[in-house]
Amino acid sequence: MVLWSNDEEQVLLECLLSVPRVGEGYGSGWIQRVESMFNTRVPGKNPGQVGIFCKLRNMKREYGSGHLNNKPLRNIQLLGQLCRSMD
Repeated sequence: MVLWSNDEEQVLLECLLSVPRVGEGYGSGWIQRVESMFNTRVPGKNPGQVGIFCKLRNMKREYGSGHLNNKPLRNIQLLGQLCRSMD
């Protein structure tokens, strides 16, 4: 299990939202691009593709509660964009 700070969550969302969309989704290889961008911006974290995908899925699930890691979301607009993009 990977523990995430609010700042790391924000960086992860920004990395996902910077990946170009292909039609309704992200196309093949999107997780590798997100992982590469995240590891560049947060050196030393390296959660791996499974950790990133799980965190994004959990963030999507928890969107309705308005909290992540028991802390209020600072970037609710970014998370809203994430939820719409993963549908």
